[in-house]
Amino acid sequence: TNEGNHPIYSKEFLCRTCCKRKCLQLVNLLEKEDTIGLFAEPVTDKVAHNYSDIIKNPMDLQTMKQRVQEGQYRNYAWLRESFELM
Repeated sequence: TNEGNHPIYSKEFLCRTCCKRKCLQLVNLLEKEDTIGLFAEPVTDKVAHNYSDIIKNPMDLQTMKQRVQEGQYRNYAWLRESFELM
């Protein structure tokens, strides 16, 4: 179902509602850990010269939160892949 009223099976989610809720909780926890805001928002070439030439798959917490809200993560593994890019 998409109502989120069931248990989570292993590390996979049974519905998008559970996935979205749990992934959002994880991103919020990561934001709290990033006390100086180093990973808070996307890095631009204006801030870091040639950043896009060096970092081919940039990631930040703002982008991760946006992906959660759009339902792009279907399990913890997808969220973890984004985290590891940071």
